[in-house]
Amino acid sequence: MSFSINKPKVLHYNISETTIKFNNDKSGDLVYNTLTFRLNILAYIGLQKISTDEETKLTFIDEDINYIPLNNDIIKDLNKLYLTKNELYTELSISNQVVYHKITDKNMFALFIDPYHDYPIKTVVEFTNKTDVIPYRFGLINIQNTNNIQKVKIIITRSGDIIYDNDYNIDMGIQYDIPLNLVISKKIETIQIKLINLSNKMNLQFDNIAFH
Repeated sequence: MSFSINKPKVLHYNISETTIKFNNDKSGDLVYNTLTFRLNILAYIGLQKISTDEETKLTFIDEDINYIPLNNDIIKDLNKLYLTKNELYTELSISNQVVYHKITDKNMFALFIDPYHDYPIKTVVEFTNKTDVIPYRFGLINIQNTNNIQKVKIIITRSGDIIYDNDYNIDMGIQYDIPLNLVISKKIETIQIKLINLSNKMNLQFDNIAFH
């Protein structure tokens, strides 16, 4: 038996979902009674694309918020967002700054959202030049309420049905075991584990997941 874990999908600043695929090569059912894990913090910033219509001069802000991680994946996620329409691409400079390169000649803007305050701080950024550093100070983003104890909700679903739903007070960095009655009867089965931070807007993600 083996299982693969997909990279957590961020559904909101404080909500992530991890998909796990089981491959059952046994003749009978596989039964797991315990889920073992640790949690870690991954800071995100919100980004909404802004576009302007050249003829009507109207400005449009995307309804969807894209959640951009503040780690080395930031370049990959920004490029995934902007390269689909050949608008721009980004890279890290030697000094670790995020540099953009415009592909389109259109005026380009974005709304950056820092959620770690009582009221999210929203900043409009214009990609003015063909190549330049993104004019946003990512380093000023400060995660608030970094208490080691976080109240979380863990929801496990399979085929749309909830098979586990419980709240926990989790000490960050400590490994936990929670009771689980998971029966894998098919050759291939998939479950989703939704992790909701009930304490604040920090995005928490699973680390070192194991089943016993």
